[in-house]
Amino acid sequence: MRYGVGILNFEMTIILLVTTVVLFVALVSPHLLPTVVLPISDAILIVCFVVSSTLFMRFIGVKETKKLERKIVDQHSQMETIINACPFLVFLKTVEGKVILGNDEFTKLFSVSRESLIGMSSYDFILCSGASKREDEIVLKEKRVVTAERGYTVEEITNLRRSLQKDGGDYMVTKNTLAKIALKGTDFEVLADSLTGPVAIAFGFEDQVSPAKAVAKFIKDTKKGAILGGRQH
Repeated sequence: MRYGVGILNFEMTIILLVTTVVLFVALVSPHLLPTVVLPISDAILIVCFVVSSTLFMRFIGVKETKKLERKIVDQHSQMETIINACPFLVFLKTVEGKVILGNDEFTKLFSVSRESLIGMSSYDFILCSGASKREDEIVLKEKRVVTAERGYTVEEITNLRRSLQKDGGDYMVTKNTLAKIALKGTDFEVLADSLTGPVAIAFGFEDQVSPAKAVAKFIKDTKKGAILGGRQH
């Protein structure tokens, strides 16, 4: 992503020139402002002051705009790096469902390039697009993540994730329609029938028993949620 902006474009230059000429004529002409007629030297000083002030304010505005643009580019780059580092399918989309970023796992699963992915409708990748749209509408309307449906606090979810990561695992809230597509054709496809309603997946990369114990302890301590299913590989 590249951004750039000049201090004055052609249209702004024309507007500044016209405004300057009008101001100068108004200051020295006895016909436009008869009560404020100034010597030419004074009028030139005032016009120069107005023009220089305008250019200076424009310069400050452009400088701040470029600083903000660089910050946006850096944040986008950091987000892209984090998403690509995820070992599971992740993508970002607009409220209209248009994909704006997808990680390598997403492109591999659907056999599309990252460039062609941008701007496509996320619902084109899902067989049950109607159900996915309804899920999105609920999230947008209630303005809360799926995990909140079960009444978990941010602290509780953070503690669970830390517990899982300590044993080489992790935890993520999942969209059921996409999770079922990801599971299809794998040893974990038998879990697809369990993916109904608000669901989160805990998984382990090395020790697959420890994550199950961590989730069981979490449910016992918080008295919330339930284990819908599981499978070792």
